[in-house]
Amino acid sequence: RATPPQPGAAALDFARSNFLPLALIGGMTLGLLDPTLGCLAHKYSLSKYSTFGIFVISGLTLRTKELGAALQAWPAGLFGLGSILLFTPFLAQFLVQIQFFPREFITGLAMFCCMPTTLSSGVTLTQLAGGNSALALAMTVISNLLGIMFVPLSLAKYIGTGAGVSLPTKELFRSLVNTLLVPLILGKFRAMQIFPALVQA
Repeated sequence: RATPPQPGAAALDFARSNFLPLALIGGMTLGLLDPTLGCLAHKYSLSKYSTFGIFVISGLTLRTKELGAALQAWPAGLFGLGSILLFTPFLAQFLVQIQFFPREFITGLAMFCCMPTTLSSGVTLTQLAGGNSALALAMTVISNLLGIMFVPLSLAKYIGTGAGVSLPTKELFRSLVNTLLVPLILGKFRAMQIFPALVQA
């Protein structure tokens, strides 16, 4: 007869399976209780360093076999990029027609539709769901780099110049390369040096 799992073990398994939403909820709660921590993190650019670290870890754990699987799934990748860069921005023109107060909320939601995928949570959610994490990682990098060109066009076409948004293209491109591509390549290169058998598996 199988023994029922201990309450502590069940809670630990739940936390492992849902660590991202729990971390987001915990971070929001902590920010509401003590906003000075968020201000301190912003002051020292913690988000840039954490994103850099996330992609270093992604490079360290990325296996060559997963890269091959991502290349084989190129139709899904093209569909995903089309959805991110073309379809969801297209929906923004309908959102701005909604009469809602405050107006800034609708404008922000429409601008959100024009943005590329998130830098870290998309890959993490794909891993939690057992999906192709290498493909998700590739789509994250590519969509954000292409977003430098697509986002200004989408904002101008679907929201209008009245949104008052301008993007420093060169600075943004340099920042994305430094926070996405460089740490990812460094992590992959370092993993090939330290764990060659593991990353080739």
